[in-house]
Amino acid sequence: MSLKKKNLYHNELDLIDIFLIISNYKWRIFISITLAVIAMLVFITNQPSIRLSYVATTEIKPISTFEEFEYESYNSYLKNTDYENIFYSFNPFKEDMEKIEKKTFVFKDVDFYNSIDNSSFKKIDKAFLLDLFIDKLNENSTFINAIKKFNLIKREDYQSNQAFENAIMKLSSSIKLNSELNENSKIKEDGNLFNFNIEFMTQDKELWEKILMYIEYSTNKEIQEYLNDTFNRLISHQKRLKKYKIEDIDILISNTEAATTSSYISHLQTLKNDISQNKNIERLQDEFSSTPIVNSKDFYAARLMVKSTSYKNSSAKKYQKIPMLILAGLIGAIIGIFYVLMLNSMKNRKKN
Repeated sequence: MSLKKKNLYHNELDLIDIFLIISNYKWRIFISITLAVIAMLVFITNQPSIRLSYVATTEIKPISTFEEFEYESYNSYLKNTDYENIFYSFNPFKEDMEKIEKKTFVFKDVDFYNSIDNSSFKKIDKAFLLDLFIDKLNENSTFINAIKKFNLIKREDYQSNQAFENAIMKLSSSIKLNSELNENSKIKEDGNLFNFNIEFMTQDKELWEKILMYIEYSTNKEIQEYLNDTFNRLISHQKRLKKYKIEDIDILISNTEAATTSSYISHLQTLKNDISQNKNIERLQDEFSSTPIVNSKDFYAARLMVKSTSYKNSSAKKYQKIPMLILAGLIGAIIGIFYVLMLNSMKNRKKN
């Protein structure tokens, strides 16, 4: 019992001794704390400033129903210029020629000639235009051009042109084109099965929005030129086919004996005149000219909702100055206390 009391008394004295030692050497402990806080302050001050970074997400929207209606006249004409609506149904010689057994096959081949091959021309609606817009962005060339135009990467930072181009390719690949299933889409009405958006990490919101507007403008401009060029090439192709059809009929006429098949020659001549005078190609050109592709400077295949871009902060956390200084002070105090205890112990050993 007495041993326990001695141990308890001895421990109490030890604790009091510690406080007395700390009190006697308080200035040394204070210096240790001060040095630790100063060291932490210098460390925090010398850290490079952290710029805010954001994950920017911008929605890609198809044209509106009202804008799509501007293509209705062209689409309607295209739909109604099929074979049944042009030649075969209106051919007054169809039934008579089918009675000519030996000539039926030949005539039907010629009769099937149509001034317009509908399979070559596409219906232009919001789904088709949106697909073109997404395909163009997937080519990545627009992103590369934007990076160069706005100097997101500087040539002088790289030793060679190849290293510079590789850096541009890497950065352009970080511009993500995302898609998600559009649950609200009415497939039969608009065909927009997916919602699309562009995602990119940026430190400059204003610059990124300028880049987005450039991407929207240049992509729509390239699609407008593509549709124009494609249509004109198809029209030129149809005109050549029309010329070839007339040449084929002339060959059939020249190779047919006029004395024995005057009726057949007459029918071929009538068909030749029908094809020569047919205005379907010119009418289709007129209808196409009435679309925004030709008559509008503000053509859109799709739009980037730049002003409604959402930004999510993804910056690395900054050093918390006050907590860091407090922590440094505590560490300095612990080191200072440990130091004065060791110093006091060494002095007592020398005395003994």
